[in-house]
Amino acid sequence: MAVGSRKMRATYFIILGYVVLALAYSIVNPLGEAPDEVSHYAYARYVGRERALPPPEGAARGEVFQPPLYYALVGLATGWIEEGDFTIKANNDFSLAEKTPNVLLHTRQEAFPYRGGALAWHLMRALSVAMGAVTVWSVFALARVVFAPNTALPMAVAAFTAFTPEFLFITSAVNNDNLTAMLSALTLLWLACLIIGASAGARAWIGVGVLLGLGVWTKMSMLAFVPLAGVAVLIVAKRRNESLARLSAWLALPALVVAAPWLVRNWLTYGDPLGWAVMRQVTDAVVAPMGLAEYPAWLWSFFQSFWGRFGGAVHVQMPAPVYIALAVLTLIAIAGLLPSSFVLRLSSFVLRPSSSRLLTQFLALHVALIALLLIVWANTNQGTDQARLAYPALAAINIFFVAGLAAWIPAHRHEWFARALGGGMFAFGAIVLFGFLQPLYSPPPRLSPNDVPHSARKSGFDFGGQLRLLGWEIERDTLAPGETTYLTMYWQALTDLREDYWLFLRLKSANDDDVWSKDGTPSAGRDSTDLWREGDVIAARHRITLGDEVAPGRYRLLAGVHRFGAWEWLPIFDANGRAVGDVVMVGEVMIER
Repeated sequence: MAVGSRKMRATYFIILGYVVLALAYSIVNPLGEAPDEVSHYAYARYVGRERALPPPEGAARGEVFQPPLYYALVGLATGWIEEGDFTIKANNDFSLAEKTPNVLLHTRQEAFPYRGGALAWHLMRALSVAMGAVTVWSVFALARVVFAPNTALPMAVAAFTAFTPEFLFITSAVNNDNLTAMLSALTLLWLACLIIGASAGARAWIGVGVLLGLGVWTKMSMLAFVPLAGVAVLIVAKRRNESLARLSAWLALPALVVAAPWLVRNWLTYGDPLGWAVMRQVTDAVVAPMGLAEYPAWLWSFFQSFWGRFGGAVHVQMPAPVYIALAVLTLIAIAGLLPSSFVLRLSSFVLRPSSSRLLTQFLALHVALIALLLIVWANTNQGTDQARLAYPALAAINIFFVAGLAAWIPAHRHEWFARALGGGMFAFGAIVLFGFLQPLYSPPPRLSPNDVPHSARKSGFDFGGQLRLLGWEIERDTLAPGETTYLTMYWQALTDLREDYWLFLRLKSANDDDVWSKDGTPSAGRDSTDLWREGDVIAARHRITLGDEVAPGRYRLLAGVHRFGAWEWLPIFDANGRAVGDVVMVGEVMIER
């Protein structure tokens, strides 16, 4: 088998491995537990069902300023699916301070076999995975343009891209950054081919123009390709002595034809072609630009996100030693790109001799443009420490990263290096999925009645023949205003539950005033009761935080259970079968100054 065909076959296996692993991420990661995924999904569903753009005040509010191409593709492809009884439920126990993993509650409605809204959501995720697969192929093809095609480094770049946990996590979710990454990699590939002469003529430039126009329909950050394409036109015109005006026309006219409807629509609707006004209206603007002292923390957070930071609020981090090891690896890669007497230069990577420096400078310019846009965006809006925002430059970043690592290894060992990097990255992606992400969202452990500690107050209260409260305990029952305590409750399912029941807790004063209350799942947000089976015993730790204005005195802590969305309370019976109403006292709290 020829060397080239063998490496192409290896790349196909990399893409297949990516698809399998990304689909596994899409199944293991609960629906809505990726950055802004609820509003991305709502946008796509609205377009798919209504054949129109969503209004600013709806469920898609956070993303309505985004161009609609991604949402139209995944929304129209799934618009035939009825929503059914699928409901997106916020987790009232979610807390950034306590690093609660799930922003949403995940009920039986999301269980396999998927139906209704859950089916539509998973199909959208599958389409995002398909876009990710095209991105991996495009990055590989671009690396073959940058490196000589007979080297193993393009395969290493493909594997590094495919199996980075964050890339797997984002591309397995509903998010327009997936189409952005795909179009960006394709555009860079096409421009690189034009620069080195692998492509030429009107068709090639028109193709790039169409990609630029589609980029405008995808995300505003794709506008960074406009000046980059202009630089490519200048390079080709100078190197081949071609007409600058003709090349510019071949590029600009199709780009304007494709992009014009969206730009004109924004101009007529908002008064500016980019829709900047509505973006400022629906997003969280920064109070003040970042100072120099704030950039190190922002960069570190961005770095963590590049490798893997999870959850709907991107707050769940891998263990600190993992990031430290990755930081060391990154510094090694950066050092490999620095010209010095002990580090091989870029020309030693078996790059295309006549174009290596030009292409690397071109890719570096693109990374710089995206970095500049990201800094501007970080000083405009909150929540910008997310690496997915730099995915327009992902292909170039990953090529430089692999090149920096390969600089430390002799050229004749690059095939070994590619295999080691690919295998290591695949293992890394799988370990993060099954060793970190899956346990993170697993339901609370099922116990037995014997696991209820002796320190807990035993009860046996029966809630409508569905749930039994075996006992409870309060960590601190004497508090000052503003302090926090925890109530641990031990529940047992009396049957295979089919309903999503919610627990309503409240603190009542002697004159029956509520000074604190919480409505959420009996599991304290870990899972929903419709997933419980007969005999399951679940320990749930509920946080009780008092307001600063709570007056001193003794307060009763009351509990009642109702169906989600209906204030229909389950009747409560004591251990002797006597009805005690629909609310029971589960302790007292003393407030002291």
